[in-house]
Amino acid sequence: MFVSTVIGGIVLTSAFDLYVESSKTTQGQSDAVEMQLQAKSALDLMAREMQLMYGSPTITTTLTAGDTISFNRIVDSGYVTSSAMSCTQSDTMSDTKKNWKVNAFVPSATASYVVKIIAGTNSGSVLNISGNSATDLILPLSGCSDNFDTTSLYLIYRNEGFTRTASNKLNYGSYPIADNITQLAFSQPASNSVAITLTGRTGHPDPRTGQYHSYKLTDTVLKRN
Repeated sequence: MFVSTVIGGIVLTSAFDLYVESSKTTQGQSDAVEMQLQAKSALDLMAREMQLMYGSPTITTTLTAGDTISFNRIVDSGYVTSSAMSCTQSDTMSDTKKNWKVNAFVPSATASYVVKIIAGTNSGSVLNISGNSATDLILPLSGCSDNFDTTSLYLIYRNEGFTRTASNKLNYGSYPIADNITQLAFSQPASNSVAITLTGRTGHPDPRTGQYHSYKLTDTVLKRN
């Protein structure tokens, strides 16, 4: 009886040790997978947004060299179908082919929208948007000088940006989109591209080794415009 009890105890101890080791392995793998998915999702989001960049970005340093980028992101484009210039009220610029959500372009604490004429009559004009209807952009009073017609090709854009914080969060504007980002760098190898380097780290040390796991990603984004 005593021998069988001892043997049973050894078997149970071995089984428990195996369970603990298996749990550590599972936890370590789960943390690594979660970190990789989060880093990849963040990189994909940055790439999608930067593809719609208009003009050149501004790359600056917040914590480490080149870890912050801001750029104008195109929201919409089209040709003006009519405009109404008033000397006493806000001006309007219309595109009857659109069906915008009403007041989608109203300025807020986190975003403001700009319309720029890039071709046709009054090419080069840049005006802030103060509001909109389904087909009309409401523009600040411009002294009746910014007249547009059906040759006027416009872009609507807003300023966006990404940066890494001191708490290792990756922020999209003021919104965190990823945790445990230990390295972030932007560069511009050519006028039509931005290179991104990002390193993510597991939220917890590996239970088996006591070490964190890191995952480095790189991508080069080509602007569509």
